[in-house]
Parts: sequence; structure tokens; C-alpha cells
Amino acid sequence: MTAEGGGEKLFRLAVARPAAYTEPAGMPLGFAALPPLTPKGVALSFYDGHAAALPQSFEEEALALLVDGACPGPAKRLADAARLAGKPVLLMGRWPSRCPEEAKRYADTVLCGPPEARWAVAVEDLAEGRPEPYYRAGQGAPPRPRYDYGIFTRRAYPLGAARLAAGCEGLGRRAVFLEDEGLFEGLGPEEALPAGLPLPGRAWGCRLAPGPAAALAARLKEAGCVLVELCPPPGAGAQDAGPWTGYASAEDFAAALRAVRGAGLMASAVFIVAAPEARALEEITRLARRHRLAALSLWPLEGQAAGAPGEAARLARACRAAEAAFYAGGGVLWRWLADAANRRHPGVYFAMARAGRRRAEGEI
Repeated sequence: MTAEGGGEKLFRLAVARPAAYTEPAGMPLGFAALPPLTPKGVALSFYDGHAAALPQSFEEEALALLVDGACPGPAKRLADAARLAGKPVLLMGRWPSRCPEEAKRYADTVLCGPPEARWAVAVEDLAEGRPEPYYRAGQGAPPRPRYDYGIFTRRAYPLGAARLAAGCEGLGRRAVFLEDEGLFEGLGPEEALPAGLPLPGRAWGCRLAPGPAAALAARLKEAGCVLVELCPPPGAGAQDAGPWTGYASAEDFAAALRAVRGAGLMASAVFIVAAPEARALEEITRLARRHRLAALSLWPLEGQAAGAPGEAARLARACRAAEAAFYAGGGVLWRWLADAANRRHPGVYFAMARAGRRRAEGEI
């Protein structure tokens, strides 16, 4: 699948998303946002490791990697191989945005924040052989993107019709989880929700940064949302190793959580963990139990775990152990029985809990 920007001589750019886990993922809407923003003279070819195995090498002149998880090992290996073959590499996504200096060791240029904010400039510079080390999105929400869904026509995704999110995870026939927290970024109090919401005949959940979650919780409930997963904003940095890495503060997180629960929605949360400190992990799991979260995800931030060799592996093990403790014993059942929002949608609640437990046990 190639999207061409026109011109006599095309600069061919491969855009790839490595698979960072084994669970099938939905289509990355970030891919669909790029063709309308791509300069003339550039041809994009898309490769999604969650839909099919990525090639060992790419024929295109350059490689752009979307790293949408916190563990960038597969992306690092692809980037190293491409640069060894003399091809420039652009890194973008969650991990490069949080660890730009670390990411720059594997790339010629790094897009920090929502990729669409500086994509056109970065790609033009890359095609002309003069990329800057970093392109930063700047303040405020990026322009609302247009989407070219045609790039997905030949790929099979679990929920291919749900074109609202960067990824869609099936939670059964009647539920969809929208992974792209940028989907609701920048919406004012009176602006319409993205086209397609509510989803007819389906309950749905979504991932949101604290600001949009606090502002939109009541409207999301009216549009059929049943669960909000709080997640640090895409461009957040990792300035510390404490439990609030990526969030502005504990108060910022708590305010969003109050709004979500006050609207009668189930809640889950993602935390970016930069060091395997037992006290920080215990604080997170206590908070998750106290607020009867449906699911808890601890993402080890590879590249921030400094120190002796093996520190990154120790951090990953500590995160999985803390998740396992959250799902252990009768905690899942107790949180369902003790919370009205959890009881209202048992299928979604227990599907989230099963997925979280499988991840903690290393099955995902």
C-alpha cells in the first residue's frame, strides 16, 4: 500500500509499527493521519507488525518507526539494521516522546509529541538530507487531522470498522476499546465528539489524558462510554522515577479520577514506571485498589532505568510483579462486587481484568 505525494522523482519512506506484544492490536489511526500531511514528492509505504510480520529489511530510502508502547526493543533493532544499511531513520510515538535523547541514539531524527504536528516539516527535511535532531510539537493541541482510511483496506484487524482510534481492542461482540488518547485532545466544552460516537449497539471505553478525562467524562457517559482508562498525555516527559511519572501531579490524576467516577464510569489507569522502587509501586497498587479500578497497567520506561546492566529487565519484572499483586486473590471479584459501575457492565469489567492478569503473568 503506497500513498504517493506526486512529483517526478519520489522519495520513498517506509512507515512501520513494530509489534511490541503478542495480543492482536487494532489499526493505528496515526498511519491514516499521515498521507494527507505528507509533502509532494514523497511516497509512503505502511507496514504494521501487528497485522503481519515486518520485513527483515526495507526497500525504501528511509524508515519511520511508530513506537506506541513503552518498551522499544523491536524498534531499536529495526532502526539499527536500517542505519547499518545506510538508510536514515525517524522515530516517533510514545517512547521517543518521553525519552528523546535515548531515542536519538537509534535515529537520525526524533518526532516528539503527536507525530502529525510536525510530520510535514520533518519528512521534507529528511527527504532533502538535512533532518534536524528533534522536532517538537510545541504547546497546545495539534490541528485536528484528516484521515485516509484507504491504507487499511487490505489489512485484517479485529475491529476494522471501528475507525475512531489508534488501536481498537475487542472486549466481546458488544464492546470496543479506543486506545488513542489524542482522539479527544483539544475538544472544548461545546464541541461535538468525534464522528461515529456513540457506537450503535456497542458499549465502548477509551484512553484519555487527565485533562480531557476531567472535562469530558459526563459527555462520554451520555455517548455510551462505560470505561475510561487514564493515561499520561502522549508528549509527557519522564522527569522523575516516582509514581506520577508522566502525569502533572497526584492532584491532576486524582481530579480526573473523581470526574470519571462521578460520571458513573468504570476506571482503569496506566502508569509509566521509570525505576523499580518498591515504595512507588506499592503506592500505585494501593491507589488502584482503593478506587476499585477495573485494570492497572504499569509500563516500564526502557531507557530511563539507569545503572547496572540488567536494570531494564529488573524494572520490567518489578512492574509485572506489582500488576500480579493487584489481580491476585479475590481482589478482582471484590472490586466488582463493591462498585456499582463495575457491576453494571460485568462483561467489560472481567474482560479487562483477564487481559490485565494475562499481561502480568507474561502471556501478553
